[in-house]
Amino acid sequence: MFGDFELRTISGILLLTLAAFASGHGGGTDDNGGHTDNRTGIYHQHIDGSAKPSTPSRPSTGKSSGTVERSSLSAKVVGIQDGDTITVLHGEEQYKIRIWGIDTPEMGQPFGKAAKQAASQLLFEKEVQFKLGEKDRYGRIISTVTMPNGDDFGATMLLSGHAWHYVQYAPHAEGYAELQAKAKRKKSGLWAEQGAVAPWDWRKKK
Repeated sequence: MFGDFELRTISGILLLTLAAFASGHGGGTDDNGGHTDNRTGIYHQHIDGSAKPSTPSRPSTGKSSGTVERSSLSAKVVGIQDGDTITVLHGEEQYKIRIWGIDTPEMGQPFGKAAKQAASQLLFEKEVQFKLGEKDRYGRIISTVTMPNGDDFGATMLLSGHAWHYVQYAPHAEGYAELQAKAKRKKSGLWAEQGAVAPWDWRKKK
């Protein structure tokens, strides 16, 4: 049998041990069922009631395969490939941009040269805004482009009849369907002639 003194001593040791353990493990656990021990600084997970060392999860960067983190940039337009593809210069870095939400006639297609000329008049050597983000299979950044006057370039091309609303990839583009319908009613640009062929249909024949 232990005497009162021994019992008090043992109880005190147990209390101190529990307190030290609690101070190292306080708080809860994260989404992975783990946390960092305050005494050792080691991250571990509790699996089936036991603590197992583990490497902390890497914080999400917001990036995914084939994409870069989205951020607005100001750049100078230094090249016009066609009505919906441009090259811009941001600092010393060049980016090729495929305009989101529209599809313009190809260069070998009727009205293709007119679409490129319209894009050149609106954008060439101008400062524009675009966003880094998703890329297409050709490595081009897919983005809207904001012109110096604050207008959306894609919307402007639709309204003037120099582009089609690219429904397949932008079915919910705000106002784009209405802008195309308005251009058709006014017979603007490519809609001046009957039987205009959509660029995606024209490409299938090539």
